[in-house]
Amino acid sequence: MTAPRKARFTPIGGARANDYDVRRIEHAAAAHFIRAHHYARGCANTSTEAFGLFRGASLVGTALWMPPTRACAETVDRQEWRRVVSLSRLAVAPAEPQNAASLFIGAMLRAMQRGHRWVAAVTFADLSQGHKGTIYKATNWTHIGITRPEPRWEDASGKQVSRLSTKSRTAGAMTKMGHLMVGKFSKHKFVFRFKAARTERLSQSDKERLSGERKARHLTEKEVEHVLASSRATAMLEALAVQQEMLDKLRKENGSR
Repeated sequence: MTAPRKARFTPIGGARANDYDVRRIEHAAAAHFIRAHHYARGCANTSTEAFGLFRGASLVGTALWMPPTRACAETVDRQEWRRVVSLSRLAVAPAEPQNAASLFIGAMLRAMQRGHRWVAAVTFADLSQGHKGTIYKATNWTHIGITRPEPRWEDASGKQVSRLSTKSRTAGAMTKMGHLMVGKFSKHKFVFRFKAARTERLSQSDKERLSGERKARHLTEKEVEHVLASSRATAMLEALAVQQEMLDKLRKENGSR
């Protein structure tokens, strides 16, 4: 006889942000929850960021973030590939409202944004599990496409194991270890780009050139800020010339007040 399923926690209108608290936790606590609730039944032994989703004193969700492989990171940002992070595992207790996962992801992204450590994040939604990436679309990730089918390996207990867990292993080596390839599967790929800190947007040489441009054009700090807010920081110097008319108009508006 099976145990009765725990009733879903269903506040009116679904999960609300003030129903939960999201904070960083120890990797071990996050991994323990994932082993119990994630379909892969396992995770990496380490992580760069570990978060917990709490409803009151109860831990109802966890997530692990870690750097992806260099090859994967470079597909996201070739220049800053070392600052790309991957959402490796995410699990929320099945009794929670369906939108709890989106609230959890949104809170984590905001927390990571404040640190300005990462330029982008990448994650995958497993087609073999029927996942379409709805929670990522709801939190403003960009759908990049579908990956080519990759082998999935499991150990004797049914736990997923990676060929890249400690070193890259051949299919023969995996078989000798007692692992079974259960098939080849594709995944949806999603990317989220963090907003850069204003001071990080320009290189030192560009900052020096900008300072010279500002003095030559007699721009005020406010006018420079206006340009920064109106154009991509990486094209700052080119935007100064293009937006000269806008700056003149701004001066007139400021002078008439």
